Order: sequence, then C-alpha cells, then structure tokens
Amino acid sequence: MRKHPLLGHLGTGVGILLLGVLALLPAVSSRYAIFVTAQMLAFLYIALALEMSHSFGRVLSFCTGSFFALGAYCAFYLCQYVTSELILVLLGSALVCSAAGMPTAVLVVRMKGIHSAVVGTLAIGAISLLLANSLTNYTGGEDGLTLRHKVSLFGAPASIGVSIETYYLVLVPAALYLLAYLLLRATPFGIVMRAVGENGIRSSQLGFNVELRRIVVFAVSAAISGFGGAAYCMLIGHVSTALFDPLLSLNAVLWATVGGLGSPFGALIGIIVIYPTVELASGVIRYVDALVGALLIGTALLFPRGVIGLFDRFADVGTNPAESGDAHASFQANDDVVALSPGE
Repeated sequence: MRKHPLLGHLGTGVGILLLGVLALLPAVSSRYAIFVTAQMLAFLYIALALEMSHSFGRVLSFCTGSFFALGAYCAFYLCQYVTSELILVLLGSALVCSAAGMPTAVLVVRMKGIHSAVVGTLAIGAISLLLANSLTNYTGGEDGLTLRHKVSLFGAPASIGVSIETYYLVLVPAALYLLAYLLLRATPFGIVMRAVGENGIRSSQLGFNVELRRIVVFAVSAAISGFGGAAYCMLIGHVSTALFDPLLSLNAVLWATVGGLGSPFGALIGIIVIYPTVELASGVIRYVDALVGALLIGTALLFPRGVIGLFDRFADVGTNPAESGDAHASFQANDDVVALSPGE
C-alpha cells in the first residue's frame, strides 16, 4: 500500500527545485561561486551522458570523459579557425563527438556481456589519453592550449570565461534535457527505450532493433558529453590532455551512482552532493582520489539506488517496481511494452 502518495515524486521535486536554485544563483551569489558552479555544470554533461548510455544502452561507459575532452578540443579549433559564434561552436563540437561516438558504439555494443563493454570503454579511455599525449603538436600535451580568440553570442560580442551569458549557456541546455527526460519517460517512446536498456532479449523478441537503438543512444550520449567539453573550453579558455584522464569518467560514474542511476535527476543530485564535497576535501586531504574511490564503493554497498533510492524508501512507495520508478526492474514489471508495436 502507498502510504505517502505525494512523496512518491520527492526525487523529481528535489531535482526541479535544484534547477530553480541554479537558475537564480547568479543573482544572489558571488563571482567565485558562479565560477565553480559553471564548471560543475559543464562536468554535469559527462554524468548525463553516462546515465543515458547506461539506462538506455545498457553500457556503463568509462570513456565518456574522452568525448568530453574531444569536445573541448573541437571547440578550441572551431573557434580558432572556423567560427566565433558560440552556439555554432557548441553544436559543431557535439556533432563531431557524435560522429566519433558512432564507430565506438558499434564496437562496444557488439561486445558480449556487460563486463566486456565496461572493459572495452576503459581501454578506449586509456588509449585516447595515450594518443592525446603523443600528439603534442595538436593537443599541447599536459601544458595544453589557451584560447584567446574573440567570440560572439547570437551575433553580439562575448568573451571567453565565466559570465552571466556563458553560465546560462551551460545551464539551459542541461535543464531542457532533464525536463525532456522527465516528460518522455512515461510515453511509449520512453517505455520502449527503457525496455531496450533493461531487457534486450525480450525487446528483440517484440521486434525492436535493440542493437541499432543502443548504438544511437551511445552516439547521442557522446554528443552530450562533447557539448559539455565544448562549454568547458568556453568557460575556462584552456584545454589540455589532462581532460582525457579516465579518472574524469570515474568521477562521472560516482556522480551518477550517488544520485541514482535510472532517474532523470540522479546525475544532477549526485554532482551537487559530491562535487563541492570533493572540492572542499582537496584542500584538506592530499589523496582525494582515494576519497572518490571510497565514496563510490560505499555508495554501491550501502545505497545501490543512490539518493533517489533513499527518497523512494522514505516515501515507502509500494512494492510494484513500475510504480516506484525503479529503472532496473521497470521492463519486467511494466506490461505496457507488450502492447506496443515495433513501429511505435
């Protein structure tokens, strides 16, 4: 029995509230807080990409950070040699990352077993780091490259760095994506996509092209991560091969896991909880990477469904996974998928 019907949407309410707080932040906060938050929002795209590839493509990708870095370098070169319009730079970088993600997706999705795909993405992340460090004439190596080119936003003069314009340029697309995720979740399209992610065998038996859908999902997630990398380049004005470090992807796994994989706002809640914590701890603890690993292990053991799972537990929402929003059991419990035809 559902004891607290209003609390069943507590996680969604918290997510929407956090978006509202982030939208109002520039009006009530210091420039330093805006600077840190803007960087956090850029990194949020990595967690969003990872959550998408896991929930809809059944691939826990450890190379999303590589596409983030690729997007940052694409933004640098597009801005230097092609166009100074920020919107075109961001979209162009996302498009390039999507094109790069397609062959990667074909390779990863065709690997047998989830664990093989995880190892495959780890290998791709490591290879991309080695390749970037070897192409120092183009990447600048660990010293990196600094962007000094003039830019514009919708034709008006703009500047590289954190400003009110660039802050909202990073926030608004992420907010639109999260709201679209939330609204599409209960539609036939959303149900099918979750079904493909959760039970590929049953989905293929219903006539859906599981492999193609997962490849497209992975490519779109690469575009999302690349968009975040391009935004990071515009915010910082500097790129280096440090962005290819697989640890960035590991952090994204931490953010999404702590927030709650399979939930629209899980990545947002996770990064808001963890990112400031790690930033503050870095001034006290020397080995912050050990803290990141401990947090990831502790979350996996104690809170397998993350903060969103704690909200559901507090709300005490029945035992039906389809009602509770558990993405890991939604397909098995939701008979609506059976009624869908492959054309829907």
